[in-house]
Amino acid sequence: MPAYAPGTPQPQPRRFKASLGRLTVTPAFFAPLESSGLQELPVATTFARQIDAVQPDHTDPFDRLICAQAATEGPTLVTTDKLLLAAPTVNTLDARR
Repeated sequence: MPAYAPGTPQPQPRRFKASLGRLTVTPAFFAPLESSGLQELPVATTFARQIDAVQPDHTDPFDRLICAQAATEGPTLVTTDKLLLAAPTVNTLDARR
């Protein structure tokens, strides 16, 4: 995992997923998120250290990082990913329900 100096822009999963055609991002995408009251969580080295421990068989590095973050910080992870929903160390909620 590369190291970034404080204040240096870091790669964003949203842009990566959009570049693969897995996520369509329009200006309307952000409005409900910003007004929802959800709290953004920063990416920390603590999460990176937990990646292999929480979901070693998941192949998407960003999903593994999100899983590690949820396992470390304790928030409920809302997802449709079957592997993340089955993760024993994370509180999950199926977004399809």
